[in-house]
Amino acid sequence: MGSRLKNLICLLLPVSMLAACVPEPTEPLYYEIQSPDGVLKVEITIDSTISLQINDTSGTVADIPDIYVRLRDGRAFGLPDEGGSGMLPLKDVNSVSVDRVVKAPFHRNSTALMKYNGADFVFKGYGLRLRVFNDGVAYRFFTKKSRFGIISENAVFAVPGAELPCGMSSEPKADSSMGSPLFVRAGNRNILIGDGDIGSYPRMSFVCDGKDFKGVFQSILAGSGKVMAYSVKACELPWRIIGYADDRSLLSSDLNYLLGGKSKIRRTDWIRPGKSLVPSSDTVLLQTIDLAAKYGFEYVTADAAAGNLDCAIARADSAGVGIILHLHRKADYEGRNPERIFRKYASMGIKGVKLDFRGAADFLSSQKLEAICSAAADAGLVLDLQGVVSPGLNRKYPNVLNCGNLPDVPDGNASKSHAARRQLGGDNLAAMWAEAARHWDCGTESRRLAEFVILDSPLAEFRCGTDSDRDSLYMDFVSSIPTAFDRTLPLEVVPGKMVVNSRKKGKLRYVAGMNSDEAAEYVLYMDKIIAPGENYKVTMFSDTEGTGEKGGYVVREFKVNAFDKIKIRMAPGGGFVMRLVPVGRQ
Repeated sequence: MGSRLKNLICLLLPVSMLAACVPEPTEPLYYEIQSPDGVLKVEITIDSTISLQINDTSGTVADIPDIYVRLRDGRAFGLPDEGGSGMLPLKDVNSVSVDRVVKAPFHRNSTALMKYNGADFVFKGYGLRLRVFNDGVAYRFFTKKSRFGIISENAVFAVPGAELPCGMSSEPKADSSMGSPLFVRAGNRNILIGDGDIGSYPRMSFVCDGKDFKGVFQSILAGSGKVMAYSVKACELPWRIIGYADDRSLLSSDLNYLLGGKSKIRRTDWIRPGKSLVPSSDTVLLQTIDLAAKYGFEYVTADAAAGNLDCAIARADSAGVGIILHLHRKADYEGRNPERIFRKYASMGIKGVKLDFRGAADFLSSQKLEAICSAAADAGLVLDLQGVVSPGLNRKYPNVLNCGNLPDVPDGNASKSHAARRQLGGDNLAAMWAEAARHWDCGTESRRLAEFVILDSPLAEFRCGTDSDRDSLYMDFVSSIPTAFDRTLPLEVVPGKMVVNSRKKGKLRYVAGMNSDEAAEYVLYMDKIIAPGENYKVTMFSDTEGTGEKGGYVVREFKVNAFDKIKIRMAPGGGFVMRLVPVGRQ
């Protein structure tokens, strides 16, 4: 114990450290870094490897032992050089404390608080960067070394009391791996383990190795052996992120966004979030454009194989509606020169592209994805990426307005495809934290409206082929819902049963709820979202009695103040949505 205390250095920031005077270690070194609110504490142990232990006020949140990356030339980040032994030669420790607001265009909040304590641990030729936020911890290796290959990475996460995620095998089989991010429940804790700012590196997946969750990575053949990643310049490897919070606060967390990497796009005023009408078939494409213009939708999604595409682009342009071109074939957007392909689409009058990106999880696919995002931005195109779940990508490339898993649903099941596509959109955490997404593939009309408020999707699709599909009241309400908000306030999260979310846009407020396959009742206390003295006019869509999957809805208008409460019934697979307008607003 005396030896541990002797070598303990607490980085309770801000602290001024004479880091350059760190002596060549002869026994383990111990460091501590606390989150700004003091709830999380990370203990760092440096001996022949680097290990982290994350604790809160009630005990250990996660253990991350033996963090290292092996290089192709025999050296390693986080281990003694090949043939070497003893302690890692720590050269420098640079502590940091950050507290500032960053702009977050097209995110769930218009600004995000970048607030953390951290340190950079500098070794010979590389370093480990550690950041401790109130809602999680992140670490990454960085190096000034150029031209190196990576053959393996050790990333093991032990979460005491963790429940095995649904669908994950208890045996470490490669074919049972689950993609990042991994949602883990441990008692009253919610842990999300993932990666951020991936760049040219394989995506991390997970297998269960005993009681631990082990990161696994795809390699490719390169020369005489396999390599995970290759770099020709100094770089930072991806963040390893351990998100931490309760059910409700994680729905508004900005952690993944903040760790997504600095924006590669200087100007974002050309990027237009909005909703896109999807025609039920190519034969009604022109009518769908007219419908979008009638109700004020920003976009229409058109299939690249549509025969009347030129005519559709011309009609859309004259109506002030943008065309999102859905590209199914890799040949339509890949190749050695994606810039040329995207500039061609932009010259045709296309405003954005929707891609079915079915790339592998290796680093070449990550490179390709970065090249596509960059090329689209240079051409002035917004992106809707399917087959990509990459939280934080829209910070690095704000033109990526939506991304998510490709749904595995039968052809023609439009409503299920729509819900499945959007449930993991962008940086949305609702599906992972609330676990209600398994019930979002069917629902009432009110529930479909609620999706636009609950789910993060700055480019949201709405499938409606003709004017007779919905009445004008419904369509007017859909078109009025913003897709980019100023602030998000989760109100209620009951895992697997109910999600209620509130959003603010200017002076307008929106509240929406969705439930599982059992009927539910929710009481909304208005003082949770409005202050005393404020009065609002409410327009609310909710389920009618006895509604099923294709049931109807009832529309109510009334006034509320902070002292009111509203009792709302949700049908099985149902929901509600309301818009609050300050009284006197025209």
